[in-house]
Amino acid sequence: EYPRLDWEETGAFAIPEVEPVPLAGNGTEDNPYQVGTIEEFRILNSHIEVLDKHIQLTADLDFNGAEIEPIGGLGPFTGEFDGNGHIISKGQINKTNSSQIGVFRQVGEGGEIKNLGVEEIDVSGGDYVGGLVGRNEGTITSCYATGAVSGSWDNVGGLVGYNDGGTITSCYATGTTSGGNDYVGGLVGNNYHGTITSCYTMGPVSGDDCVGGLVGDYNEGKITSCYATGAVSGDIDVGGLVGVDRHGTITSCYATGAVSGESNYVGGLVGDNGAGRVIGSFWDIDTTSINLSDGGKGLTTEQMKTVSNFQNAGWGDYNWVMNEGEYPRLDWEETGAFAIPEVEPVPLAGNGTEDNPYQVGAIEEFRILNSHIEVLDKHIQLTADLDFDGAEIEPIGGLGSFTGEFDGNGHVISKGQINKTNSSQIGVFRQVGEGGEIRNLGVEEINVSGDDYVGGLVGWNEGTITSCYATGAVSGGWNIGGLVGSSVGTITSCYATGTVSGEGNHVGGLVGRNYHGTITSCYATETVSGDYYVGGLVGSSVGTITSCYATGAVSGDDYVGGLVGYTSYGTITSCYATGVVSGSSYVGGLVGRNYHGTITSCYWDISTSGVIGSAGGEGRTTDQMTYPYSSDTYVDWDFEETWVADVDGQNGGYPYLQSVPLEPAVVLPELQILQILPDGTVELSLDAQAGSQYEIQAGPDLNTWTAITNITATNATTIFVDPAASGNDRRFYRAVVP
Repeated sequence: EYPRLDWEETGAFAIPEVEPVPLAGNGTEDNPYQVGTIEEFRILNSHIEVLDKHIQLTADLDFNGAEIEPIGGLGPFTGEFDGNGHIISKGQINKTNSSQIGVFRQVGEGGEIKNLGVEEIDVSGGDYVGGLVGRNEGTITSCYATGAVSGSWDNVGGLVGYNDGGTITSCYATGTTSGGNDYVGGLVGNNYHGTITSCYTMGPVSGDDCVGGLVGDYNEGKITSCYATGAVSGDIDVGGLVGVDRHGTITSCYATGAVSGESNYVGGLVGDNGAGRVIGSFWDIDTTSINLSDGGKGLTTEQMKTVSNFQNAGWGDYNWVMNEGEYPRLDWEETGAFAIPEVEPVPLAGNGTEDNPYQVGAIEEFRILNSHIEVLDKHIQLTADLDFDGAEIEPIGGLGSFTGEFDGNGHVISKGQINKTNSSQIGVFRQVGEGGEIRNLGVEEINVSGDDYVGGLVGWNEGTITSCYATGAVSGGWNIGGLVGSSVGTITSCYATGTVSGEGNHVGGLVGRNYHGTITSCYATETVSGDYYVGGLVGSSVGTITSCYATGAVSGDDYVGGLVGYTSYGTITSCYATGVVSGSSYVGGLVGRNYHGTITSCYWDISTSGVIGSAGGEGRTTDQMTYPYSSDTYVDWDFEETWVADVDGQNGGYPYLQSVPLEPAVVLPELQILQILPDGTVELSLDAQAGSQYEIQAGPDLNTWTAITNITATNATTIFVDPAASGNDRRFYRAVVP
């Protein structure tokens, strides 16, 4: 009969206490249960008393193609299973409509599996499917799986389907891993707050979204000293090592397998990096057939087999070994390779201290900053302007966040390009970490394109940026800013004057997203366009903005503002905006939408913006906002130490900041015909900035031009003649930059 409840009084007998476990040993650490046959192994799935006990495998178990019932049908395993170097092999686990499937269904908190091999056991399930464990909350050490693993849904991994805060160390998987949906990885399908150290995978991995050679989806936790060599394929969020990194840390890892995806976010190392950290990690751009990644640094196969590249990335501090001409391997693999040496001395003048910073005065020296991990927490000083002459610039931070101090010393980095359209955290610096500082640096005519978190100077800022500017165009998807893509740090006395465009949300002339950060005494002047949360200065802010202004035109769909598109619980004080603002809904001359924020003594120009409403601030006419200022405008502003009253029209009459220079004015040449002499010679005057070079052109109409001479302006007005004008139909002249 079926069991009944005692209070039903059916006359049935009470179910007896648990029988003694029919295994040698007593399940203690000193005398673990002994499992040496298939029949004894099957007891582990039918006896609840074993689930929190110590168990030791005493022989290899060959299932000869038989079905294996996963351990854990009676509950999570929270004991210790020591494989003792033995192997479970040649079976199958076929549970296509079930979850938490593997040799062990679930290892609970405190549970441990170690020293166990699983060979030629193919595992199929629905969700949470792994070659060894379906769901892990415990510790797995020195284990491996070689069989094929497949799942019809999510969370499918070659060793573990879902690592829920667990620890996996010195393990590997080499079988084919395939998932019918999302979160598929060669070792772990989904790593949630888990730690994975010194592991590798070699088999092919395929799925839909969030597919990685080692881990499919990664939400916090740590992945350290791991590698993946198998081919990886999927649709979106596909990476050679990790498909998606959400706030996790990847340190000293690499990937070499071919990577392919059908849509966006496909990378040689990481497909999509939300806000994670990638430190000292690489992918092979030749073997992966992809030269982009959302984190890490791409190297050629030759470079991937060069010891110094890993040595200078700090791999000598971890358990790696390597022979010149071969890929790095883990020391426990016992390949006979040599340990990777400690980092070489940085080949720059100085020693990286505050008193004796590293000196960078050439492009070759600047590039060292992206190949030597030792510089990332040091003091660095720019000693000369650097003109890249149109060359591609590799962002600083491919080896990790910059947490040192970079003093531009008033110098300028110019005329280069950064084109990383499928990568996040893109700028001259990828990421400035907590404690990092950049100051006194100009970035001119460097156009930057990326995916998410893209800025003219910094992609992601957690540090301090002071007295810096960027003038190049910046474009990307989400979190796009003329200076910084997204900031949780401090930005002071900075400006941006390049066009900013984003295909998504959080787009701003200076900062795309200000998340609990502070922005003080800054401005932006150029056109800004995006979708939602678009602002002339900041796209969206939940931080503090003080004494700032924006003058560029702003366009978007929803939450569009001349200064800030959207503010939530933020503070905006003593700011103004003058640019044209356009959008569909929540459109404001100063702020598009204000959700519980505080806006004090802020203004927008209703004449120039074309908008009479705002979710904060006060509208004024151009006459009221330009010098001499209306008495009810700029109330309580500090014109002694912060602001300058524009009495001479340098800023169109609007106030400007004492600590930040105005954008250099463009001096346009003025060319005039003074007289036509009797012999037909034409005398002209050129009003232009002294030292400027121009090509003078002439023509019969405004569509046909011929160069006649090159001149250099010697003073405010330069007089010259066109002796060949006689007999030629030259009625028009113009001056152009040669």
